Amino acid sequence: PKAADAALAEEDFAQWLTASVDSAPIEVNVNTGQLQFRQHTVTPVPPQVLALPEFREVFPGINADDAGLMWALVEKAPHRERYRFAGLCYEFRLWKVDESTQRELPRNFKKTIGEVEQWIKTAVCSIPQLCELWTSGRWRAPEEPQSGDVARLLLFTDAK
Repeated sequence: PKAADAALAEEDFAQWLTASVDSAPIEVNVNTGQLQFRQHTVTPVPPQVLALPEFREVFPGINADDAGLMWALVEKAPHRERYRFAGLCYEFRLWKVDESTQRELPRNFKKTIGEVEQWIKTAVCSIPQLCELWTSGRWRAPEEPQSGDVARLLLFTDAK
């Protein structure tokens, strides 16, 4: 019986060790000398991302100048990239502008808004966060004026 217990203990340890090694989130690729997060290359988070107001809201204590925060690109789609932060349970999704949408919405909405579209500005400015973006953002709309109760707009903002 003691030999069976010892074999079971060794097998349990082997299973535990295998599971632990296979699920290790941070790896070092000794062939390339790269630090990896689940087989994805880990890089420092760029300063322009650290300076985003949304980023600072989620991570108020991280200083953009001396942050040692690392992340890895874990998924890439035509208009979106998904990053995971090393050592944190957070993801960052970066959406890219679809050029075809820009062609569909060619009109500078703020400069060409007419009486029939004033309801859109009123709706946008009824939300405080969007109202702030009304003045600083670039709003695009379809060529034809929009009436009714549905509008298509595209908002461009500059990361500061």
